Amino acid sequence: MKRRQSGSISDKISSIHSLSNERALSGSVSAFFVHTEQVVRCVTDRQKKFAEYFVQCGNRTEAAKQAGYSDSYSEHRTDELWRNVEIQKYIKELTEKAQDERIMTARERQALLSDIARCEYEKTADRVKAIDTLNKMTGEYVTRIEGSVSAEVSPFSALTTEELKRLAGEE
Repeated sequence: MKRRQSGSISDKISSIHSLSNERALSGSVSAFFVHTEQVVRCVTDRQKKFAEYFVQCGNRTEAAKQAGYSDSYSEHRTDELWRNVEIQKYIKELTEKAQDERIMTARERQALLSDIARCEYEKTADRVKAIDTLNKMTGEYVTRIEGSVSAEVSPFSALTTEELKRLAGEE
């Protein structure tokens, strides 16, 4: 039995309670959401739009207006949307996805540097720097460390404390 979606949180809660009573489900509320996902969705299409617009602009009021909420609701009640845990999860998911898409992979960085190195319109210094960076990325350069260690051995190092005292005249 499909229920009508209403906008207020209290309506959703009462809808959840009535569905719970009708189906006589036991267990936690989260289990109830899993079993009745088709009946009551945690995030409506409008709430998804709110989250998507919020990720784009960063302003709750503007995001609510863009998502289709009334001006009055957008001006005074966006905190209800903001406190919705499911909307917060969706915003976090969208933000992480956007960040992941912005980060270049090593393969993409190598391709870009290769394009710069091959481009004859680039300055020679930029082409050399691109090649240098590529060589560092691929491990073409081997760091060689040379050194020598020398130590002087004291002629007194093999003597005992008593022998040193005798030599110093402290007997």
